[in-house]
Amino acid sequence: MRRPAARDIAQQALLALVVLCCGCGEPHVELLSTSEARLTIEELTPGDPRSVLVQASVLGAGDAWRVGNTSDETLSRVLTLRRMPTSSLPGPTHGSDDPSNASVLGTHRVEEGTLEFRPALPLVTGESYQVRFDPSVLPGLDAVEPVALVHYVESLGDEVNVARAPAVVAIYPSGDVLPANHLKFYVLFSEPMRQGSGIFQHLRLESTTRQEHVARPFRHTELWSSDNLRLTLWFHPGRQKTGVNLNVELGAILRAGDTYKLVISPHWRSQRGVELGTPVEKVFRAAAPDHEQPALSTWHFSTPSRGSRAPVRLDFPQPLDWALLQSELSVETQSGERVAGRAAIGESESAWWFQPESPWVEGDYRVAVGRVLEDLAGNSLERPFEVDLSAGTVKRDTRKMEFLPFAITR
Repeated sequence: MRRPAARDIAQQALLALVVLCCGCGEPHVELLSTSEARLTIEELTPGDPRSVLVQASVLGAGDAWRVGNTSDETLSRVLTLRRMPTSSLPGPTHGSDDPSNASVLGTHRVEEGTLEFRPALPLVTGESYQVRFDPSVLPGLDAVEPVALVHYVESLGDEVNVARAPAVVAIYPSGDVLPANHLKFYVLFSEPMRQGSGIFQHLRLESTTRQEHVARPFRHTELWSSDNLRLTLWFHPGRQKTGVNLNVELGAILRAGDTYKLVISPHWRSQRGVELGTPVEKVFRAAAPDHEQPALSTWHFSTPSRGSRAPVRLDFPQPLDWALLQSELSVETQSGERVAGRAAIGESESAWWFQPESPWVEGDYRVAVGRVLEDLAGNSLERPFEVDLSAGTVKRDTRKMEFLPFAITR
Protein backbone atom coordinates (compact mmCIF):
# COMPACT_ATOMS: atom_id res chain seq x y z
CA MET A 1 0.00 0.00 0.00
CA ARG A 2 1.55 3.37 -1.00
CA ARG A 3 1.48 5.89 1.85
CA PRO A 4 1.43 9.69 1.34
CA ALA A 5 3.71 12.03 3.25
CA ALA A 6 2.92 12.36 6.95
CA ARG A 7 0.61 15.19 7.93
CA ASP A 8 -0.40 16.78 11.18
CA ILE A 9 -3.04 14.37 12.53
CA ALA A 10 -4.72 17.23 14.40
CA GLN A 11 -5.52 18.77 11.02
CA GLN A 12 -6.50 15.69 9.08
CA ALA A 13 -7.05 12.00 9.94
CA LEU A 14 -7.10 9.80 6.87
CA LEU A 15 -8.17 6.21 7.43
CA ALA A 16 -7.74 3.51 4.83
CA LEU A 17 -9.33 0.07 5.02
CA VAL A 18 -8.73 -2.64 2.43
CA VAL A 19 -10.42 -6.05 2.24
CA LEU A 20 -8.44 -8.46 0.04
CA CYS A 21 -10.20 -11.60 -1.20
CA CYS A 22 -8.03 -14.59 -2.14
CA GLY A 23 -8.35 -16.19 -5.60
CA CYS A 24 -8.21 -14.71 -9.06
CA GLY A 25 -10.08 -12.09 -11.08
CA GLU A 26 -10.30 -8.39 -11.81
CA PRO A 27 -10.38 -6.00 -8.84
CA HIS A 28 -13.59 -4.26 -7.84
CA VAL A 29 -13.35 -1.11 -5.74
CA GLU A 30 -15.99 0.75 -3.75
CA LEU A 31 -15.23 3.95 -1.86
CA LEU A 32 -16.89 5.62 1.11
CA SER A 33 -15.37 9.03 1.81
CA THR A 34 -16.01 11.76 4.35
CA SER A 35 -13.91 14.79 5.27
CA GLU A 36 -12.01 12.64 7.75
CA ALA A 37 -12.15 9.02 6.63
CA ARG A 38 -11.84 6.77 3.62
CA LEU A 39 -12.81 3.11 3.31
CA THR A 40 -11.94 0.82 0.42
CA ILE A 41 -13.08 -2.73 -0.31
CA GLU A 42 -11.07 -4.29 -3.10
CA GLU A 43 -12.12 -7.71 -4.36
CA LEU A 44 -8.90 -8.93 -5.91
CA THR A 45 -10.16 -12.51 -6.21
CA PRO A 46 -13.91 -12.76 -6.80
CA GLY A 47 -13.45 -16.46 -7.65
CA ASP A 48 -13.60 -17.14 -3.90
CA PRO A 49 -15.08 -14.18 -2.00
CA ARG A 50 -15.23 -16.20 1.23
CA SER A 51 -11.55 -15.79 2.12
CA VAL A 52 -10.50 -12.29 3.14
CA LEU A 53 -7.66 -10.36 4.68
CA VAL A 54 -8.62 -7.07 6.32
CA GLN A 55 -6.04 -4.26 6.55
CA ALA A 56 -6.45 -0.96 8.38
CA SER A 57 -4.14 1.99 8.90
CA VAL A 58 -4.08 5.57 10.06
CA LEU A 59 -2.10 7.67 7.60
CA GLY A 60 -0.12 10.53 9.02
CA ALA A 61 -0.43 9.20 12.55
CA GLY A 62 3.32 9.13 13.21
CA ASP A 63 4.40 7.40 16.42
CA ALA A 64 0.80 7.08 17.65
CA TRP A 65 0.32 3.93 15.54
CA ARG A 66 2.95 1.92 17.39
CA VAL A 67 0.76 -0.82 18.80
CA GLY A 68 3.18 -3.73 18.86
CA ASN A 69 2.68 -4.20 22.61
CA THR A 70 -1.09 -3.75 22.51
CA SER A 71 -3.09 -6.76 23.70
CA ASP A 72 -5.10 -8.94 21.34
CA GLU A 73 -8.26 -7.93 23.20
CA THR A 74 -7.55 -4.24 22.48
CA LEU A 75 -6.81 -4.89 18.80
CA SER A 76 -10.06 -6.86 18.56
CA ARG A 77 -11.88 -3.66 19.59
CA VAL A 78 -9.92 -1.48 17.16
CA LEU A 79 -10.76 -3.57 14.07
CA THR A 80 -13.86 -5.80 13.97
CA LEU A 81 -15.67 -7.85 11.36
CA ARG A 82 -19.26 -8.79 12.24
CA ARG A 83 -21.87 -10.80 10.41
CA MET A 84 -24.92 -8.64 9.87
CA PRO A 85 -28.46 -9.74 10.86
CA THR A 86 -30.21 -11.82 8.22
CA SER A 87 -32.76 -9.02 7.77
CA SER A 88 -30.10 -6.85 6.09
CA LEU A 89 -30.86 -5.91 2.52
CA PRO A 90 -28.93 -7.95 -0.08
CA GLY A 91 -26.12 -6.37 -2.03
CA PRO A 92 -23.23 -4.12 -0.97
CA THR A 93 -24.31 -1.20 1.22
CA HIS A 94 -22.60 1.34 3.43
CA GLY A 95 -23.35 2.23 7.00
CA SER A 96 -22.96 1.16 10.58
CA ASP A 97 -25.94 -1.11 11.26
CA ASP A 98 -26.48 -2.81 14.59
CA PRO A 99 -23.07 -4.22 15.59
CA SER A 100 -24.49 -6.46 18.32
CA ASN A 101 -23.89 -9.62 16.31
CA ALA A 102 -20.81 -11.55 17.39
CA SER A 103 -17.49 -10.52 15.91
CA VAL A 104 -15.94 -12.96 13.47
CA LEU A 105 -13.06 -14.69 15.23
CA GLY A 106 -9.62 -14.45 13.71
CA THR A 107 -6.05 -13.24 14.12
CA HIS A 108 -4.89 -9.62 14.42
CA ARG A 109 -1.35 -8.61 13.48
CA VAL A 110 0.48 -5.30 13.14
CA GLU A 111 2.80 -5.10 10.15
CA GLU A 112 4.71 -1.87 9.36
CA GLY A 113 2.04 0.41 10.72
CA THR A 114 -0.84 -1.56 9.21
CA LEU A 115 -3.28 -3.53 11.37
CA GLU A 116 -4.28 -6.78 9.67
CA PHE A 117 -7.14 -9.12 10.51
CA ARG A 118 -7.47 -12.64 9.07
CA PRO A 119 -10.76 -14.47 9.80
CA ALA A 120 -10.31 -17.93 11.25
CA LEU A 121 -13.04 -19.38 9.00
CA PRO A 122 -14.27 -18.53 5.48
CA LEU A 123 -17.04 -15.96 5.24
CA VAL A 124 -20.54 -17.13 4.25
CA THR A 125 -21.65 -16.35 0.71
CA GLY A 126 -24.88 -14.41 0.40
CA GLU A 127 -24.33 -12.70 3.77
CA SER A 128 -23.39 -9.13 4.70
CA TYR A 129 -20.57 -8.26 7.10
CA GLN A 130 -19.78 -4.99 8.82
CA VAL A 131 -16.14 -3.93 8.98
CA ARG A 132 -15.51 -1.30 11.66
CA PHE A 133 -12.22 0.47 12.34
CA ASP A 134 -12.03 2.51 15.56
CA PRO A 135 -8.45 3.73 16.18
CA SER A 136 -9.66 6.10 18.92
CA VAL A 137 -9.28 3.13 21.31
CA LEU A 138 -5.50 3.54 21.04
CA PRO A 139 -3.44 6.12 22.96
CA GLY A 140 -2.77 9.24 20.91
CA LEU A 141 -5.55 8.52 18.40
CA ASP A 142 -8.56 9.48 20.52
CA ALA A 143 -9.43 12.31 18.11
CA VAL A 144 -9.75 9.97 15.09
CA GLU A 145 -13.35 9.19 14.19
CA PRO A 146 -14.25 5.51 13.64
CA VAL A 147 -15.23 4.40 10.15
CA ALA A 148 -17.41 1.46 9.06
CA LEU A 149 -18.39 -0.31 5.88
CA VAL A 150 -20.83 -3.13 5.15
CA HIS A 151 -19.42 -5.76 2.78
CA TYR A 152 -21.69 -8.22 0.92
CA VAL A 153 -20.18 -11.63 0.07
CA GLU A 154 -21.35 -12.55 -3.40
CA SER A 155 -22.77 -16.03 -4.03
CA LEU A 156 -21.07 -18.20 -6.61
CA GLY A 157 -23.30 -18.64 -9.66
CA ASP A 158 -23.60 -21.86 -11.65
CA GLU A 159 -21.66 -20.41 -14.56
CA VAL A 160 -18.73 -19.59 -12.30
CA ASN A 161 -18.83 -22.99 -10.65
CA VAL A 162 -18.61 -24.80 -13.99
CA ALA A 163 -15.63 -22.79 -15.17
CA ARG A 164 -13.68 -22.62 -11.93
CA ALA A 165 -11.09 -25.28 -11.22
CA PRO A 166 -11.12 -27.07 -7.86
CA ALA A 167 -8.60 -25.83 -5.32
CA VAL A 168 -6.76 -26.89 -2.21
CA VAL A 169 -8.19 -24.50 0.36
CA ALA A 170 -5.75 -25.32 3.17
CA ILE A 171 -3.29 -27.90 4.45
CA TYR A 172 -2.90 -28.51 8.18
CA PRO A 173 -0.71 -28.38 10.17
CA SER A 174 -0.28 -24.84 8.87
CA GLY A 175 3.17 -24.34 10.43
CA ASP A 176 6.43 -24.87 8.57
CA VAL A 177 8.26 -26.78 11.33
CA LEU A 178 7.02 -30.30 12.14
CA PRO A 179 8.50 -32.96 14.45
CA ALA A 180 10.44 -35.73 12.71
CA ASN A 181 7.84 -38.22 13.98
CA HIS A 182 4.93 -36.17 12.58
CA LEU A 183 1.89 -38.35 11.76
CA LYS A 184 -0.77 -36.75 9.55
CA PHE A 185 -1.92 -33.90 7.34
CA TYR A 186 -5.42 -32.58 6.72
CA VAL A 187 -5.95 -31.46 3.12
CA LEU A 188 -9.04 -29.30 2.55
CA PHE A 189 -10.55 -28.94 -0.95
CA SER A 190 -13.03 -26.45 -2.36
CA GLU A 191 -15.15 -29.30 -3.75
CA PRO A 192 -15.25 -33.13 -3.62
CA MET A 193 -12.36 -34.83 -5.42
CA ARG A 194 -12.27 -38.20 -7.18
CA GLN A 195 -11.57 -41.00 -4.75
CA GLY A 196 -10.19 -44.51 -4.94
CA SER A 197 -6.78 -46.12 -4.45
CA GLY A 198 -5.46 -44.13 -7.42
CA ILE A 199 -5.39 -40.89 -5.43
CA PHE A 200 -1.94 -41.72 -4.06
CA GLN A 201 -0.43 -41.29 -7.52
CA HIS A 202 -1.26 -37.60 -7.04
CA LEU A 203 0.58 -37.34 -3.72
CA ARG A 204 4.31 -37.43 -3.10
CA LEU A 205 6.87 -36.35 -0.53
CA GLU A 206 10.23 -34.89 -1.59
CA SER A 207 13.34 -34.21 0.47
CA THR A 208 14.60 -30.86 -0.76
CA THR A 209 17.71 -31.26 1.39
CA ARG A 210 18.71 -34.51 -0.33
CA GLN A 211 17.05 -33.72 -3.68
CA GLU A 212 15.16 -37.03 -3.78
CA HIS A 213 11.68 -38.51 -3.46
CA VAL A 214 10.89 -40.19 -0.14
CA ALA A 215 9.83 -43.77 -0.83
CA ARG A 216 6.55 -45.18 0.52
CA PRO A 217 5.74 -42.41 3.01
CA PHE A 218 1.94 -42.69 3.13
CA ARG A 219 -0.51 -45.10 4.66
CA HIS A 220 -2.66 -46.03 1.64
CA THR A 221 -5.98 -45.73 3.43
CA GLU A 222 -8.45 -43.05 2.35
CA LEU A 223 -10.03 -41.12 5.20
CA TRP A 224 -12.52 -38.50 3.97
CA SER A 225 -14.82 -36.26 5.98
CA SER A 226 -18.58 -36.76 5.61
CA ASP A 227 -18.82 -33.87 3.11
CA ASN A 228 -15.87 -35.28 1.09
CA LEU A 229 -14.01 -31.99 1.35
CA ARG A 230 -11.27 -33.04 3.80
CA LEU A 231 -8.71 -35.81 3.32
CA THR A 232 -6.75 -37.07 6.32
CA LEU A 233 -3.38 -38.08 4.89
CA TRP A 234 -1.31 -40.27 7.21
CA PHE A 235 2.40 -40.89 7.16
CA HIS A 236 2.72 -44.64 7.69
CA PRO A 237 2.73 -45.13 11.50
CA GLY A 238 4.85 -48.26 11.07
CA ARG A 239 7.68 -46.10 9.78
CA GLN A 240 7.23 -43.30 12.29
CA LYS A 241 7.12 -45.55 15.38
CA THR A 242 10.59 -46.46 16.63
CA GLY A 243 11.65 -50.11 16.47
CA VAL A 244 8.73 -51.65 14.52
CA ASN A 245 9.32 -53.59 11.30
CA LEU A 246 8.91 -50.86 8.67
CA ASN A 247 10.85 -48.38 10.77
CA VAL A 248 13.76 -50.83 11.02
CA GLU A 249 13.64 -51.94 7.38
CA LEU A 250 12.99 -48.60 5.63
CA GLY A 251 13.89 -46.05 8.26
CA ALA A 252 11.86 -43.10 9.52
CA ILE A 253 10.14 -40.96 6.89
CA LEU A 254 11.58 -37.65 8.12
CA ARG A 255 15.08 -36.78 9.32
CA ALA A 256 15.50 -34.00 11.85
CA GLY A 257 17.08 -30.93 10.27
CA ASP A 258 16.10 -31.78 6.67
CA THR A 259 13.55 -29.82 4.65
CA TYR A 260 10.70 -31.40 2.69
CA LYS A 261 7.74 -30.59 0.52
CA LEU A 262 4.44 -32.38 0.23
CA VAL A 263 3.35 -32.15 -3.40
CA ILE A 264 -0.20 -32.57 -4.75
CA SER A 265 -0.40 -33.21 -8.49
CA PRO A 266 -2.15 -30.69 -10.77
CA HIS A 267 -3.79 -33.64 -12.58
CA TRP A 268 -6.00 -34.76 -9.69
CA ARG A 269 -9.58 -34.30 -10.87
CA SER A 270 -12.65 -33.28 -8.93
CA GLN A 271 -15.84 -35.32 -9.08
CA ARG A 272 -16.92 -32.89 -11.82
CA GLY A 273 -13.92 -34.08 -13.84
CA VAL A 274 -11.96 -30.81 -13.64
CA GLU A 275 -8.24 -30.92 -12.79
CA LEU A 276 -6.65 -28.84 -10.05
CA GLY A 277 -4.57 -27.32 -12.84
CA THR A 278 -1.55 -26.26 -10.79
CA PRO A 279 0.60 -28.25 -8.36
CA VAL A 280 0.16 -27.54 -4.66
CA GLU A 281 3.16 -27.69 -2.34
CA LYS A 282 3.60 -27.52 1.42
CA VAL A 283 7.20 -26.87 2.43
CA PHE A 284 8.36 -27.68 5.95
CA ARG A 285 11.41 -28.50 8.03
CA ALA A 286 11.67 -31.56 10.29
CA ALA A 287 12.61 -30.78 13.89
CA ALA A 288 13.63 -33.24 16.61
CA PRO A 289 11.12 -36.03 17.33
CA ASP A 290 8.48 -35.26 19.96
CA HIS A 291 7.82 -37.99 22.52
CA GLU A 292 6.29 -35.85 25.28
CA GLN A 293 2.58 -35.85 26.04
CA PRO A 294 0.71 -32.53 26.01
CA ALA A 295 0.04 -31.28 29.55
CA LEU A 296 -2.62 -28.79 30.63
CA SER A 297 -0.18 -27.40 33.20
CA THR A 298 1.95 -25.97 30.37
CA TRP A 299 -0.91 -24.08 28.69
CA HIS A 300 -1.20 -20.32 29.13
CA PHE A 301 -4.73 -19.28 30.12
CA SER A 302 -6.25 -15.83 29.45
CA THR A 303 -9.64 -15.09 30.99
CA PRO A 304 -12.09 -12.29 30.14
CA SER A 305 -13.82 -9.82 32.41
CA ARG A 306 -17.44 -9.79 33.57
CA GLY A 307 -19.90 -8.14 31.17
CA SER A 308 -17.64 -8.44 28.13
CA ARG A 309 -17.76 -10.83 25.19
CA ALA A 310 -13.98 -11.10 25.07
CA PRO A 311 -12.79 -14.64 24.39
CA VAL A 312 -11.27 -17.19 26.70
CA ARG A 313 -7.87 -17.95 25.18
CA LEU A 314 -5.50 -20.89 25.51
CA ASP A 315 -1.91 -20.73 24.21
CA PHE A 316 -0.02 -23.99 23.80
CA PRO A 317 3.77 -24.47 23.95
CA GLN A 318 3.60 -26.56 20.77
CA PRO A 319 1.07 -27.01 17.91
CA LEU A 320 -1.76 -29.45 18.49
CA ASP A 321 -3.87 -31.50 16.07
CA TRP A 322 -6.07 -29.13 14.01
CA ALA A 323 -9.12 -31.41 13.71
CA LEU A 324 -9.09 -32.49 17.36
CA LEU A 325 -8.83 -28.87 18.51
CA GLN A 326 -12.22 -28.36 16.87
CA SER A 327 -13.91 -31.37 18.47
CA GLU A 328 -12.25 -31.83 21.88
CA LEU A 329 -12.46 -28.40 23.50
CA SER A 330 -15.55 -26.65 24.88
CA VAL A 331 -16.51 -24.20 27.63
CA GLU A 332 -18.93 -25.21 30.37
CA THR A 333 -20.38 -23.92 33.60
CA GLN A 334 -19.06 -25.62 36.73
CA SER A 335 -22.15 -27.85 36.67
CA GLY A 336 -21.37 -29.10 33.16
CA GLU A 337 -23.81 -26.98 31.12
CA ARG A 338 -22.20 -26.01 27.82
CA VAL A 339 -21.83 -22.28 27.14
CA ALA A 340 -23.13 -21.20 23.73
CA GLY A 341 -20.59 -19.47 21.52
CA ARG A 342 -17.99 -19.92 18.81
CA ALA A 343 -14.44 -21.26 18.91
CA ALA A 344 -11.47 -20.57 16.64
CA ILE A 345 -7.96 -21.89 16.24
CA GLY A 346 -4.94 -19.59 16.27
CA GLU A 347 -1.89 -19.40 14.04
CA SER A 348 0.03 -22.67 13.58
CA GLU A 349 -2.56 -24.41 15.76
CA SER A 350 -0.76 -23.18 18.89
CA ALA A 351 -3.73 -21.26 20.32
CA TRP A 352 -7.48 -21.72 20.80
CA TRP A 353 -10.10 -19.23 21.89
CA PHE A 354 -13.80 -19.20 22.60
CA GLN A 355 -16.17 -16.23 22.35
CA PRO A 356 -19.60 -16.54 24.03
CA GLU A 357 -22.83 -15.55 22.32
CA SER A 358 -23.80 -13.42 25.33
CA PRO A 359 -21.64 -11.33 27.67
CA TRP A 360 -19.92 -13.21 30.48
CA VAL A 361 -21.78 -13.27 33.78
CA GLU A 362 -20.10 -13.68 37.12
CA GLY A 363 -19.55 -17.32 38.11
CA ASP A 364 -17.37 -20.41 37.88
CA TYR A 365 -16.61 -22.01 34.51
CA ARG A 366 -14.28 -24.59 33.02
CA VAL A 367 -12.75 -25.54 29.71
CA ALA A 368 -13.51 -29.21 29.04
CA VAL A 369 -10.72 -30.99 27.16
CA GLY A 370 -11.09 -34.48 25.66
CA ARG A 371 -8.11 -36.63 26.61
CA VAL A 372 -7.80 -37.90 23.02
CA LEU A 373 -6.46 -34.44 22.05
CA GLU A 374 -3.07 -35.00 20.38
CA ASP A 375 0.02 -33.12 19.34
CA LEU A 376 1.48 -33.50 15.83
CA ALA A 377 3.30 -36.71 16.75
CA GLY A 378 0.20 -38.51 18.05
CA ASN A 379 0.98 -38.02 21.75
CA SER A 380 -2.34 -37.41 23.49
CA LEU A 381 -3.34 -36.26 26.96
CA GLU A 382 -4.31 -39.90 27.53
CA ARG A 383 -1.07 -41.60 26.46
CA PRO A 384 2.17 -41.13 24.51
CA PHE A 385 2.21 -42.40 20.91
CA GLU A 386 5.09 -44.75 21.69
CA VAL A 387 4.83 -46.91 24.82
CA ASP A 388 7.73 -49.00 26.13
CA LEU A 389 6.00 -52.29 27.00
CA SER A 390 9.24 -53.74 28.36
CA ALA A 391 9.10 -51.28 31.25
CA GLY A 392 6.35 -53.27 32.93
CA THR A 393 2.60 -52.87 33.26
CA VAL A 394 1.31 -49.70 31.67
CA LYS A 395 -1.17 -47.93 33.94
CA ARG A 396 -4.16 -46.57 32.09
CA ASP A 397 -6.11 -43.50 33.14
CA THR A 398 -9.73 -44.18 32.17
CA ARG A 399 -10.89 -40.56 32.45
CA LYS A 400 -12.38 -39.19 29.21
CA MET A 401 -12.03 -35.49 30.03
CA GLU A 402 -9.79 -33.04 31.83
CA PHE A 403 -10.91 -29.62 33.01
CA LEU A 404 -9.37 -26.17 33.28
CA PRO A 405 -11.46 -24.18 35.81
CA PHE A 406 -11.71 -20.39 35.66
CA ALA A 407 -13.88 -17.74 37.24
CA ILE A 408 -15.54 -14.58 35.95
CA THR A 409 -15.37 -12.06 38.77
CA ARG A 410 -16.33 -8.44 39.31
